[in-house]
Amino acid sequence: MSHILIRHVPAEATHALRHKVLRPHQPIAMMDFPGDRDPATTHVAAVDGITGQPAGIASIYLAPPPAHFQPASPLLSTGPCWQLRGMATDPSIRGTGIGRRLLLECMHHAKAQGARAMWCNARVEALPFYERLDFLVHGEPYTPPGLGPHRFMWRPL
Repeated sequence: MSHILIRHVPAEATHALRHKVLRPHQPIAMMDFPGDRDPATTHVAAVDGITGQPAGIASIYLAPPPAHFQPASPLLSTGPCWQLRGMATDPSIRGTGIGRRLLLECMHHAKAQGARAMWCNARVEALPFYERLDFLVHGEPYTPPGLGPHRFMWRPL
């Protein structure tokens, strides 16, 4: 997919794909997540160089994990951590490596900012994707209201 470019984008550029892939049952106005406009937050998109439309998105927030997940590693409680959130790829490009490129860009950015670890609340069906990129599962499955089964995952940077 040589026509896909990884770009840093404003929060608004993530909303349509967040809605389509992650939360189609919620109003589009709810795709503006808390922390999206924080100066430290970074949004990246895999932009189709032909249409200009995002085909994949991810956001990272400077945020410690919830306290009950911090025992997974001292890295989660002793240094800057970044949360990966709102990662989605259009179903038409899954399996092409675009998601991997997005996640690697997020990890590179977080590490450049001094992060020691990255964490996320991963949908259960996405666990193999994250595990291939060395994310570790910690804790029991849980189900956020209206979002389906998730697992806490993290990785050192």
